[in-house]
Amino acid sequence: MNSTGKTKSDGWQIGARRTFSIDVQTAWERITSVEGRRIWLGDLLDLQPARRVCFRLADVTRGMFTVFQPLSHLRLSWQPVGYERPSIIQVCMIPSGDKTVIAFHQEQLPDETARLERQAFFQQAIIQLCTLI
Repeated sequence: MNSTGKTKSDGWQIGARRTFSIDVQTAWERITSVEGRRIWLGDLLDLQPARRVCFRLADVTRGMFTVFQPLSHLRLSWQPVGYERPSIIQVCMIPSGDKTVIAFHQEQLPDETARLERQAFFQQAIIQLCTLI
């Protein structure tokens, strides 16, 4: 039986995206700003994300930025308490004329419950980003 969001070899995944009426430069600035990161990741205080920068959130979720490609995408490990291994989050900026698609993808989630929780989280994050953008 095939379940939505279940991969053959790497657990569960979720994706969420939205097109915003801003250019890719502005989208990148908003997503990587303190306010933007607070919406889609959590409070990192004044930490500047960059490749190989490790972090710990207020809820003790830990991770590391593994890719940081300005105006394009970033990728990070994300491991809250209770996860046996880190999940991977990718955030992409996709230019589309004078608009930009902001896409979130999370993979290697441990189970369907985690997938549904993260799906709801990213859907809410996109709504909150609308107020920032």
